[in-house]
Amino acid sequence: MWLSRCHPISYNGKVVWYSTYDSTPVFYVLDDSGIKSYPVGEGGGQQPDPDPTPTPTPDPGAADSVGVERMLAAPTIDAQAALKTDGSVWMWGASAADLGKYNQEDQYGNHYQDTPYKVMDDVVYASAGSTAYAITRDGTLYGWGRNENNQLNRAGGNYTSLGDPYDQVTCQSTPVVVAKDVYAVAHSDDYGVLFLKKDGSLWVCGPNINGDLGIPGTDRVNTMTKLMDGVALPSGGESSTVSFRDVPAGQWYADYVAKAAQAGLMKGTGGDKFSPNGTLTVAEVVTLTARLHADRQGESVPASDGAWYLGAYNYCVDQGLFTTSEVPLSTMLNKATRFQMVDLLDRAVPSEEKEVIKVVFNGEVPDVQETDPYGPVVYLWYRAGIVEGDSNGNFHGNTHISRAETAAILCRLAGLTPRV
Repeated sequence: MWLSRCHPISYNGKVVWYSTYDSTPVFYVLDDSGIKSYPVGEGGGQQPDPDPTPTPTPDPGAADSVGVERMLAAPTIDAQAALKTDGSVWMWGASAADLGKYNQEDQYGNHYQDTPYKVMDDVVYASAGSTAYAITRDGTLYGWGRNENNQLNRAGGNYTSLGDPYDQVTCQSTPVVVAKDVYAVAHSDDYGVLFLKKDGSLWVCGPNINGDLGIPGTDRVNTMTKLMDGVALPSGGESSTVSFRDVPAGQWYADYVAKAAQAGLMKGTGGDKFSPNGTLTVAEVVTLTARLHADRQGESVPASDGAWYLGAYNYCVDQGLFTTSEVPLSTMLNKATRFQMVDLLDRAVPSEEKEVIKVVFNGEVPDVQETDPYGPVVYLWYRAGIVEGDSNGNFHGNTHISRAETAAILCRLAGLTPRV
């Protein structure tokens, strides 16, 4: 069971990765027209370009210059993927049809995807194959693709494989949550999946032919099963506190920002900054709404072509969280108000997470009445201890909300900090 990480090299003015599978070398070339694979012929005679060129030399900085962190190859040679430096995972190839996407069909009825497509965002590690896995920044393990052996820690899927017309198996076309607090994952299309959690426990799932997963008495492990405890994590594997240079330790929001970032609820704004006083756009609030809802459903927010927020927007509409008339696409880049923030996030959170913990009578929020348009949700959030207003209890609903205030709200919703 292994995962090959192919490092970039410079070749003929292009960025090239070189990998081998079963002694078959393959070049992966990235240029303006996309990513292409070139199997090397017997004796290594075929090169990515027809003209003879000296052996490529390592160029570690090449990946950053084109926005690709690393290529991913799996034990199935027809599945390729790339993890970009912005945390997005892209896939293509024959096994892409098992993973939910195809745009071509050959004369034998085999489906495949000949151009890379984005699967999901916020990923720090991923592996390809007929079943694929990705770990996001908060340690959530997602999986998608073939699931005939319950290798996604669940039974069934949402469609039947189109990769091979003679191999019709159950597949999952969109990423689903497999496990939480995961540090590393390894898998094979033939021998199941193993993942190491941050507490040092090792878990397994999937086909168990000849006891390959270490579980006796069965040829398939249907649900994630702990194999052992006390597995050593590589140096630096333990979670560390996230810090930003524009978030002083003494500020009221410092703990909220650190916890929200550590949990993957919010990201920095670049340059080791969080921009705590920056305000959120409607698109950012919509994205948070989608993430909150998807996480509670054991799903991931699907990626989408077009604007960066379009996947989250379409997901919210599809899930019935809001309509296009309630939140028009034309408003996405507008600054969000506090009213919009609580209204949208409230739709993503189930009622059991908003239980009343204190009494707040109508009128105790001086600038909002419970009969006002946003009154019911504002008072609900005050009573649930999610928000508390300013020193006088005012909500200031028509003003814009800062990133620091958003971090505090998300931490309370997620149970990372006490309610107020």
